[in-house]
Amino acid sequence: MKFPKCFLPSLRCISDAGPLLLCETTEADDTGITGGTLRCETCFRIYPIQDGILRLADTLTEENQHEIMLLNRAYGSMPETFEAPKSGWRSELNDQVEIPPHLDGLQLRPGHNVLEIGCGDGRYTVLMSQLGAHVLAFDFCIEALKQASKNLAANSAPTTFRVEPAFCRGEVGLVQADATTINLGAQTFDRCISATPLDNRNERLRLFRVIAEALRDDGRYVCGVEYDDLFRRLLGLPVMRRYSPGGVLIEHLTIADLKRESGAYFRGLKTRLIRVHLPLLHKFPVWLAAPLTKLAGSIPILRQFGQIVIVTATGPIRITPEGERRPGYLKAKNFYRWYKRLRREEPFWDWGQPV
Repeated sequence: MKFPKCFLPSLRCISDAGPLLLCETTEADDTGITGGTLRCETCFRIYPIQDGILRLADTLTEENQHEIMLLNRAYGSMPETFEAPKSGWRSELNDQVEIPPHLDGLQLRPGHNVLEIGCGDGRYTVLMSQLGAHVLAFDFCIEALKQASKNLAANSAPTTFRVEPAFCRGEVGLVQADATTINLGAQTFDRCISATPLDNRNERLRLFRVIAEALRDDGRYVCGVEYDDLFRRLLGLPVMRRYSPGGVLIEHLTIADLKRESGAYFRGLKTRLIRVHLPLLHKFPVWLAAPLTKLAGSIPILRQFGQIVIVTATGPIRITPEGERRPGYLKAKNFYRWYKRLRREEPFWDWGQPV
């Protein structure tokens, strides 16, 4: 695997958001870099590229370090060839239920630049590349990225789900970084996807801002988060919990939570509840269980038992740059120009800028 040079203009230093320039290459060609270094144009900080993976990792929180330890252990022990477990989040049924709504929400077209947060071993990364998208994929777990690199090289997504047509191959850049510390070039991506929720509100707000800045005006952001479903609310189960004792920390969110947190960064927000928990569902074959789950998600009461909420955010809201001009109202501008010239003055406004 090589890190594609086409992604260099999209990258920024995690310290001061300065542009990253190619400093040195030990193994590279005209399109990509297998080994080398990037340097921040402003603070001169150096970031290595090793085996085609860019290392932007910085100081991690204690919780992130704990999660990385668990993930490195899990990904490091994975078999060379992906085998779907009979149950759990990587099972065939789960992939048939989760992956289609994520991809449908993205509305991908060949040539789209996609930002992926928390790519893991490349389940979505490979599929989006096969659909012709160019993907810049981030994860803080190096073992996951090494697995993703192998899967990309083999053009094999670690899932039983398949996309059609799967003959397009978009460029893919893998980056080791904490999603809450990254900085990206303004309006350089068409789409963004994150299938792994962050631990807390502060991290999510920081990420929403980065994504809104990085997306183009017509960009779309799709994410899947753990839903605070009716079953959990009725039984009074905790909002913050771990998947297993000592495992990864997660937070269950309501749709109201998501609207409140994303409202400052996106104008449009659509939600969809999926993976409705149905008793004895695992007893049915996948070809029957998957449509039954989808049907349950369309029934108002049953959908409240959905374990995942898919969020599609559009209309990114960015921090307004100092001095940025707005279109204004043409008739008001013409009247102002007529009035100023009637007084034999030039129609200037704000330190001599013409209207």
